[in-house]
Amino acid sequence: MGSQFQVSTVLSNGGDSVSCQNSDLISKTTEPTYQLPEKKNRGKPRVQYEADLKAKGKYPINNYISLSRLSEPRVHYVKKLADITVPNSVTEALEDPKWKEAMNEEMQALQKNSNSDHTLFLKLDEGKLIALIVYVDDIIVTKNDVEEQLKLQKYLSQEFEMKDLGDLKYFLGIEVPADTPIEMNHKLCEDMDQEPINKEHYQCLVGRLIYLAQTRPDIAYVVSVVSQFMHSPSVPHRNAVDRILRYLKSTPEKGLMFSKNGDLEVVGYTDADWAGSITDRRSTSYYFTFVGGNLVTWQSKKQNVVSWSTA
Repeated sequence: MGSQFQVSTVLSNGGDSVSCQNSDLISKTTEPTYQLPEKKNRGKPRVQYEADLKAKGKYPINNYISLSRLSEPRVHYVKKLADITVPNSVTEALEDPKWKEAMNEEMQALQKNSNSDHTLFLKLDEGKLIALIVYVDDIIVTKNDVEEQLKLQKYLSQEFEMKDLGDLKYFLGIEVPADTPIEMNHKLCEDMDQEPINKEHYQCLVGRLIYLAQTRPDIAYVVSVVSQFMHSPSVPHRNAVDRILRYLKSTPEKGLMFSKNGDLEVVGYTDADWAGSITDRRSTSYYFTFVGGNLVTWQSKKQNVVSWSTA
C-alpha cells in the first residue's frame, strides 16, 4: 500500500500557507539515497585539455581523445597525427622531403594518365589558333581570335550542357595571373538584369584603386571604367575589379621610375576612342606627358558630351 498525503491550504494574514499531515512520512521519503564523493578539483578542467601554446597547433588532437582502450600501435599512430603539418605554399612543401616525394608521385600519375587520355586539342586555321583543354568536367578555351572562340563555345553549348564561368582564375589549384588589367573590347555597362553586389564593398575597393593609380599609370584607364558603376555595381563589374587585383598581384615590379637623361624635353601623347561606352555612347579621352623621358602626368576620363564624329 502506498502512503497518502493530505495537503490543506490555510489563508493567514493575506498570504498563503501550506500545512501537510503525516510529516514523518515526508521526511523519511525525501532523504537522499546517494551523495557525491568529496572532490577538491570538481568543476576544473583536466590539465591535458589545456592548449599547448608552444606547439604549432595549439590544440593537439591527442588532448581530446581517450587512448586507454587502444593498442600500442594505434596509440602511436594517433599521436603522430598531431605532429603532421600541412604546408601553406609550394615553396614550403618542397622543403619537406616527404611532401616533395608525394608531389613527384602525383605529377608522375598525371603524366601517366595524359598518355592514355586526350586532354589537349588544337586547331590552327590560317594563323587563327584555338586551344581546348579538358580535365574531368572542366574545359579551358584559349585563342588568338575572338570569333573562333565564340564559334567553338556556341557549338559546344549545342552539343553539351555547359556554363560559361568567365575568365580563368584558378585551375587545378593553380592561380592564373592576369597579363592585362582589363579584357580587350570589354562590354561593361549598366544593366538592370545583372545580379547586384555589395555596394559598400565595391566602393571601398575602387576607392583604393583610385589612390593606387597615382603611382600605377597602367591601371588609370581601367580604374576610370570601373569607377563609373559605383552607384549600382553588379557581378560583371566586380569581376573586372578582381581582374585588376590579379593583374596587380602578378606585376608588383611595375610602377614609376625617374631617371636623369640629361634633357628636359616635354613630350605629350593623347588619344581617344569613339563611342566606347555602350551605356551612353560617350568617348573616353586619355593623355600622357613626359619631361626628360620621365612620365609626370596622365589621365583617362570619359567625355562630357557625345561625339558625332572622330574629327
